[in-house]
Amino acid sequence: MKNCKLLPLYNEIDWNALIESLGLPEELHQPDTTDWLLWETMEKDGNEMKVVFKNWKEANFNLPAIKWSNYYPGTGFPLEVTEKIVDHLGLNGMHRAWISRLDPGTMAPWHFDGDDSVDEYLKKGIPRRFVCCISKPTHGHIFYLGKEEQDYFVASPQGTLFEWNNFRDWHSGINAGLTPKYQFHIIGY
Repeated sequence: MKNCKLLPLYNEIDWNALIESLGLPEELHQPDTTDWLLWETMEKDGNEMKVVFKNWKEANFNLPAIKWSNYYPGTGFPLEVTEKIVDHLGLNGMHRAWISRLDPGTMAPWHFDGDDSVDEYLKKGIPRRFVCCISKPTHGHIFYLGKEEQDYFVASPQGTLFEWNNFRDWHSGINAGLTPKYQFHIIGY
């Protein structure tokens, strides 16, 4: 691994029960990631994500296939889940956590995560980012990490946990499978 450190499997949480409890993405009442007017506005407003959207357009991505949903602690799933993971990882606290969902046939192409709070994070030291693959291993569930040399995870065992070397690294998620792909993400200190 060039861009992350693989940690022991983490299955102290019943991932299947958690996934079952999440509900459908349309119940989240969040902006739709396929709202291209929103992306166009970011591009014009000088938002740091403009380079990401520009890359997608220049590569001629199938824009309707770019879609993901996020569930957040306290609203999309119990806060206790995040607290258990913070304790397990020995973090002092978290800046941000979420569960991402990619439905079959969708992707989150090559990107870094835009975040308006990075300066606040840095006041507590270099942020640490972790991802846990919480779906059962499934054909077609793929995750890439790293800009120059990529690490990749394909049909990862449930509970696969890894720490990124750079919390803002470029990455991509793809679901070429037949079931939704879920990952738990946390940025902590």
